[in-house]
This record gives sequence, C-alpha cells and structure tokens, in this order.
Amino acid sequence: MIRAVTVSLLALAVLSVSHWAAYLAGRSVAQAQAVATDQAIQAHTEVVTAKAETAATTADQKLAAAVATAAGVKGENDNARTEIDHLRGQLRTGVVRLSVATDSTCSAAAGPGAAAPSGEPVETPRAELVPEDAENLVSIGAEGNDAIRERNALIVLYNEARATLQQYKAEIDRLRGEQP
Repeated sequence: MIRAVTVSLLALAVLSVSHWAAYLAGRSVAQAQAVATDQAIQAHTEVVTAKAETAATTADQKLAAAVATAAGVKGENDNARTEIDHLRGQLRTGVVRLSVATDSTCSAAAGPGAAAPSGEPVETPRAELVPEDAENLVSIGAEGNDAIRERNALIVLYNEARATLQQYKAEIDRLRGEQP
C-alpha cells in the first residue's frame, strides 16, 4: 500500500511539474507572440509615419506651386493691364485708331473681290470708333481676358488637387490592405 501511495504521489509530482512546465512554456510563447505583435505594429507605425511625413512635404510643395500659380496669374494680369493702359493712352491721343467694317451699298454692288476702275481691289469700308467707345471696347476685352486667365489657373489648381486626392486615396487603400 505504501508502494501504491508512493507511486501515486510520484506520478502526481511528475504530472504537476509537467503541467507547470507546460504552463510556463505556454506563457513564454504568448509573451513572445505579444512582443512580436508589438514590434510589427511599431514597424508599421514607423512606415506609416514616414509616408505621412513624405505626403506632408509633398502637400507643402504643391501648396507652394499653387501660390506660385496664383502669383503667375497676378503677374500675367498686371502685364496685361500695363499693355491695355498703354493701348488706352494711344487711343486717347489718336496714335492708334479703332475701326470696324461696315456694309456699304457701293461695295455690295461691286461684290467681294471686285476691282476699282484703276485695277486695285476695293477695300471694305470701315467706320472709325470715337476714342471713348474704343476704350470701352478694349476694357470689355481686357476684363474677359483677365477672367479667362484666372479661370484657367483655377482649372490647373483643381486638376492638381484632384490628382493629389486620388493619390492619397490610393495610398490609404493600399495601407489598409497592409495593416497587421
């Protein structure tokens, strides 16, 4: 009987030691898995942070380009205004005259491409605008050109912003697929 109790106690001790060893081994495996997971998350965070810093730098560069585009449009508009002001001055002084073609019964009777009795082509009759009306017409054209330059710059900025957002979306989608 003592032998049976000793064998039982010995078996119980071996079982306890093996159970304890298995518990410790399982615990160290779980700890190793937790450490590996933490390292993977940290590495992923470092990669994402580096990419975010790169994206921020790119965004800063694109903002600088947008400011340069706006400055370029302002410069173009300023140059155009200088030219228009010079043209207005020439219109006021009579150095430049503005005229429009008119319809005349004389030229209509002769027909297009007709020649005068001297053999020279008949010019289309023209009517000269008074300087104030010529300036008004030039102003209308100048305002239209300014608006066109500004709209073209906005289209460029819009397309750049759209392309950037599409790149960010693609990068976000790609990063979502890489998450640990």
